[in-house]
Amino acid sequence: MEKELRIIIKISKIIFLLVAMPLFVMLFSSRVFALEPSSQNQANDEITTEEVTAPILEINRLMEKAKSYSYEIQIGAKNREINTQGIKIERSEYYPKLNLQAGTEYTKNMHDNNIGMVTTVGDMFLNPYTRYQSIMGLVLSYNLFDFGVRRGKLDIAKTSVQISEIENQEKCQDIYLKVLDIYTKILVIKKQIDINEEILQIEKANLEIQNRLYKAKQIPKNEINNSEVKVAKIQHRINELRSILSENLENLSYYTGERYDITSLIIREVEIPQISETDPDYTNSIVWKLYEKQIKKKDLEIKVLKRSNYPKVTAYGRYYLYGSDPSSYGSSLGDIGASNYTIGGTVSMPIFDGLKNREEIKKAEIEKTQLEIERDKSMAEYKMRLVTLRNNLGYENDQINTDNKILKSLNEKVSNQTRLLSKKLISPKELNDAKIEKLEQEIELTKDNLMKFAIVKSIQILTNVD
Repeated sequence: MEKELRIIIKISKIIFLLVAMPLFVMLFSSRVFALEPSSQNQANDEITTEEVTAPILEINRLMEKAKSYSYEIQIGAKNREINTQGIKIERSEYYPKLNLQAGTEYTKNMHDNNIGMVTTVGDMFLNPYTRYQSIMGLVLSYNLFDFGVRRGKLDIAKTSVQISEIENQEKCQDIYLKVLDIYTKILVIKKQIDINEEILQIEKANLEIQNRLYKAKQIPKNEINNSEVKVAKIQHRINELRSILSENLENLSYYTGERYDITSLIIREVEIPQISETDPDYTNSIVWKLYEKQIKKKDLEIKVLKRSNYPKVTAYGRYYLYGSDPSSYGSSLGDIGASNYTIGGTVSMPIFDGLKNREEIKKAEIEKTQLEIERDKSMAEYKMRLVTLRNNLGYENDQINTDNKILKSLNEKVSNQTRLLSKKLISPKELNDAKIEKLEQEIELTKDNLMKFAIVKSIQILTNVD
């Protein structure tokens, strides 16, 4: 029975293949031939476009991309918009204020309703009538003169906008330095990967040579083991570098919003920019300008606080409509009509506020002194940072000179080893070892060159004010 069942299943599979295969071929053929040449060209164009628009690793481009994408810059732009609204708010104080007032009430007199006399106690009065009352009025007021308080608050709002603009420049500067740091690491790691892959091929060639020598019984087994360990270590190092490169590319994506693929990186050659050897004018630095604006804002706040003790002159006008009825709320509304208008002016001046204003002035003056100390501290750190960078630049120049001398000697060594090999005076492995030594020195030279580039670019970023 089981044998018959297996035969039936096999026959069913054969029938399914005989029926399904022609249908599959027809569908596939119709799909292929339905693709017109123009569609094929369009697909090729899309691939070409994608290749052309692949993210390029070039520092100036990356910094501009980060400037437009980074979250910190976007937040800074919104902060500037918020402060700009503050200017509009303070400007509104230059316009008159118009208020509409309306009210309705019911008064029940619990004494004799025939009493027609209004009783007053101080500023309060008792209505002797039981009635419904409704009132509507327009109140117009305008600040005529306040000894510059209104103008001072507007200047504070304008200074806040200027501060937000400088803060945005400072954020740009920080973003540029972070992108530069990541970019330099990426270039160093990529160069290490490329050279280590060359070294890996040479070590593999050495391993083949060792295997042949071992088979010829000219070397012991442990030398092959040593070569195998070298190959494995280099491969491990390459994998580790690729992991670090991938992590740094992700960090770069956070600032630029672009995605990067290790296998298709487009890296432009770096060019070390020229910088001035003289010290910059520190008063043009972002740090100095930011603190000077903050100190100016604090001066304006102190000025406004002091002038808040001066008199304030206000003009006003009121126009009221009034209606009343002793028995019906609706009738009181219907009775509303012009009642009176008032035109006047007031002079107000604080006499005693519990010394609140005086303490606020003291607080603002202390805050101003604190800002001055913070400015001096930040400027000292800024100068020290530039001096350190310039000292490191001199050190890197010495390192590069040394690297070039070593590399020149190693190139000569490889040339000599090549001649000796052609005369069969040395083994191929000795030449390969010289090549590996030269490649490792190229890594050191690349590191120092890129470090010099990063230092020079950092100085340029710190001393360049947009």
